[in-house]
Amino acid sequence: MRVASEPALYLMGYFEVLASGKPDDFGYQETYRLFKNNFHVRHQQVYDRQKAELVLVKGSESSRLLKKAVCISVMGRDSAGQPLKVLSPEMQEIFGSFNGRLSFQRSPTRWVDPAYVERAAAFMRSLT
Repeated sequence: MRVASEPALYLMGYFEVLASGKPDDFGYQETYRLFKNNFHVRHQQVYDRQKAELVLVKGSESSRLLKKAVCISVMGRDSAGQPLKVLSPEMQEIFGSFNGRLSFQRSPTRWVDPAYVERAAAFMRSLT
């Protein structure tokens, strides 16, 4: 059964990083061991051409898609008074304020302040 809801921003999963970096950070054997299923690593010509710029990210077994999406937004206003979705006060308690950049609508990546990382990680891991 589908439940109607207002448009909002939701968490639908999370990705825990096991390892990340440039190929030279790992060396060839470790790069192949960790990233052997990565398109760039599997195709030698692509790998050779892109190696200097390539950033590899390996997810852990703990990464998950959630069974139910979790709303993280409320309607706010931008500096011109236009409506936009912002991080809800409840979620600000968990993730912090992203240095006052609460909008997620068409936004670049937001980084969780170090003071909130453990709380945010525990919250995400508590979701199923």
